[in-house]
Amino acid sequence: MEAIRPHIDAYVLELVRSRPFGAGDFFETRQGACRLMPPVTRTLAETAPQWAAAIGPVAEGIARMPLTERGVSPQAAPTPLTEANRSAGCAKVRTRPPRATAPALKVPAACHECGVILSDPNRKYCDDCLPEIREEQGTSFAVTGPTTLAARRAAGTDPAHGGNAGKSRGHRNAKHHAAVVAWEHEEIEKPKPEQFTRIFCPCCKAFP
Repeated sequence: MEAIRPHIDAYVLELVRSRPFGAGDFFETRQGACRLMPPVTRTLAETAPQWAAAIGPVAEGIARMPLTERGVSPQAAPTPLTEANRSAGCAKVRTRPPRATAPALKVPAACHECGVILSDPNRKYCDDCLPEIREEQGTSFAVTGPTTLAARRAAGTDPAHGGNAGKSRGHRNAKHHAAVVAWEHEEIEKPKPEQFTRIFCPCCKAFP
């Protein structure tokens, strides 16, 4: 990073000079930390290949230093980042076969509200933003929810009644009814009412 910091600083200064920023481009956490929001973060992420190309010669130069100190030709070191040895017409320098396709970049999960990186990829909001989001959703449902449900009931599209929900409920009730009928027809000794009362209601005077 430090090897190409002047290039990155120049890019940031040019970005600040040429691009207008608004309040929606930033977010301040409760701890006072200021974070960037999309689309600024998207713009910065798209420059990653540019910095990878700039840092490649530096990284490979550092990797060749031990070989030079030992008297080994620097051409013996592989150059997977810049392909310098390959472009110079040298012998085979790759330590592994080239990949057919570039590996997919895995973007870390981030809070949809403030952009902070999340440790759990299944979450959408961080611990700071989640209470506010839940409160907003609850308020929104309290205002529009009853009206929407009433309209869907009138149209016969209530998600809790009829349709797939009704079919599922009907299948479940039919299964329970069949189980009860099968149990009643089983030839086993079933507990009598007085046994149930004596076991679960020992204080009943009718069954001391």
